[in-house]
Amino acid sequence: MNWIIGHTNRFKVAVSHDGVFNLESMALATEELWFAEWEFGGPPWSPKARANYAKFSPHLFVDKIKTPTLVITNELDYRVPVDQGLQLLTALKRQGVPAQGLVFPDEGHWVLKALNSKRWHETVFAWIQKYL
Repeated sequence: MNWIIGHTNRFKVAVSHDGVFNLESMALATEELWFAEWEFGGPPWSPKARANYAKFSPHLFVDKIKTPTLVITNELDYRVPVDQGLQLLTALKRQGVPAQGLVFPDEGHWVLKALNSKRWHETVFAWIQKYL
């Protein structure tokens, strides 16, 4: 989602749930090191991979984002660390893009606890309804 909203303004609203925002910082913080290095051709400092990180990292296109975005991140997500969502939220607010954050301190990559799931759904549907 983060890459999409940096490359088109065709959507009226977006929800980013545990989305990668800064590929370089994520590649050095995730528990899933293999994926980033396999997908981009090596670590971020590798000359072979550097162009791919730059081409596909959503943080480098934040100046083009206009879509109101709900950013959801979870503190126990070690696949996509919590800072990815916080970086996105900060960048959107600094750009003047309507944005709201929702952080679950007790969830991993998925929101599995009943009351958290209820809050997730209520927040997502309210955000979408606000813009549609």
